[in-house]
Amino acid sequence: MVEKEKINTNTWRKPTKYKDTCIICGKEFEFEAIPEERWARPKRYLCSDKCKAIYKEKLYRKRLIIIPIKFRDIECDKPGIMKQGIKRSMFITGGAGVGKTVLMAGIVKEILRDKEKEVEWISYPGFIMELQSLFRKDDEVTPFEMAEEIASFSGTLAIDDIGAEKMTAFVQQITYYIINYREQEMLHTLITSNFSLQQIDEQIDTRVSSRIGGMCKIVKLTGKDRRLEKK
Repeated sequence: MVEKEKINTNTWRKPTKYKDTCIICGKEFEFEAIPEERWARPKRYLCSDKCKAIYKEKLYRKRLIIIPIKFRDIECDKPGIMKQGIKRSMFITGGAGVGKTVLMAGIVKEILRDKEKEVEWISYPGFIMELQSLFRKDDEVTPFEMAEEIASFSGTLAIDDIGAEKMTAFVQQITYYIINYREQEMLHTLITSNFSLQQIDEQIDTRVSSRIGGMCKIVKLTGKDRRLEKK
């Protein structure tokens, strides 16, 4: 029996030239690629490494919208501490205007350069007010459900200005719940506060200060109020 000649069904899987238009500069360019499927046309959206870098920066800038506008473009002058905060939970304490939020924003900006990482940023006094407002609304989401969503966030949780809110039994309970959950689940957490751990112990809850001290590197910033120096 004469063996039938084998037909190469993959003749289409060879380098082919295509044209596309760059989404950054608008330039038409040519590229060579091998189709993944027979009738599929490969796409290339960027014409050069320069345009790729511009596109990457644009995507990064979009990720920064979680940070308050004021802090998106301020450079932090503490790169060493920033580097430590990328992987380690951190409690940043100090007086008003010494750069606590600038430091936390600097850490968050570095984390967001990794497109696989996610960050949730909350101003704690505003977050507490939002929870309290839910009691007055006929809403499907309860205060506990919102607190649970924040507490269990799997990425980096950045809590700005803890302790600035009016202290009530409700605030104490919510604060303990969030900090306790993140400490037990070993979730990356960044916290700023005008309060020291001792003041948190006295004015919020001993259990809260204990857990913050256990899970966080403590960074105490000193100096003059930078906001007043600029005037």
